[in-house]
Amino acid sequence: QRQMCIRDRHTAASPVGMKVTVTAELTAVEGRILSFKVYAEDTAGAIGEGSHTRAVIRAERFMEKTNAKLAQ
Repeated sequence: QRQMCIRDRHTAASPVGMKVTVTAELTAVEGRILSFKVYAEDTAGAIGEGSHTRAVIRAERFMEKTNAKLAQ
């Protein structure tokens, strides 16, 4: 079971070279599942917002599973 989801709403473009700041706030913890609210802005104001949900994983197990693909 995969537990990752990203939803975003892009509300404005930023010109090349303008500083962009993204802030994530942890909004919920349900076992291994973490939920975040995400907000993005450039120096002129808001450019997007969204949510991100993901699972805490065991890195060793993850690497074993992904490296197994190399043997196929």
